[in-house]
Amino acid sequence: MTATTSKPNFVLMGPPGCGKGTFCFYMTKQKGYHQICLGDIIRYHKKNNTDIGKSIAAKGGFVDDELAFGIIEQEVKDAVKSNRPFIVDGFPRTVPAYEFLNKVFQDLSIESTLTFIYFDIDDASCINRIDKRQVCFDCSAVFNSTTRIPKKELTCDHCGGKLDVRDGDDVAATVKRLAFYRENTEPLVETAKRKFKVIRIDATAPVEDCLKTYELLT
Repeated sequence: MTATTSKPNFVLMGPPGCGKGTFCFYMTKQKGYHQICLGDIIRYHKKNNTDIGKSIAAKGGFVDDELAFGIIEQEVKDAVKSNRPFIVDGFPRTVPAYEFLNKVFQDLSIESTLTFIYFDIDDASCINRIDKRQVCFDCSAVFNSTTRIPKKELTCDHCGGKLDVRDGDDVAATVKRLAFYRENTEPLVETAKRKFKVIRIDATAPVEDCLKTYELLT
């Protein structure tokens, strides 16, 4: 099983609030990419009370590596089988997760199609963004009450869905997530450079400038 699409596949590496969601929204809507976001998939299963959702609930909301890795592997396989370019969003976050994902790419013979995107940004900017972030749970568009204001209050510009705040999008939780990222995930960028193409994005730049950069990637 080998991807034949001419478009590159992406793995996104960056802290919470860096702009991964904006990247994915643009690439899925404008370029036809398939987004593989573990957090979104887990939220779907919980919301719809699927067998996976029930299993997670039975474990008190805990998602172990076996389940997380299995979900990511199946999503990547499905994307390759359908010959659709994909984006792995927010995974891997640890060394074992990186090693697992690398093996999935090896087994599918798609290593040469992968580009890692490193979103470079400081913690203060991430905290400020998340503190003001609003998300459309219908189409996944991301807004911000200071830097990307929706045309109509609490209403998505793209699909008209209601904007809301994600669980865990508060300052205290964000500080903990950033600390985990700096210690466990950010070092993986250097590891990825040994094998994959890695592109650095200045994630502090205005959204319009970032979108122009994303346009050049494909």
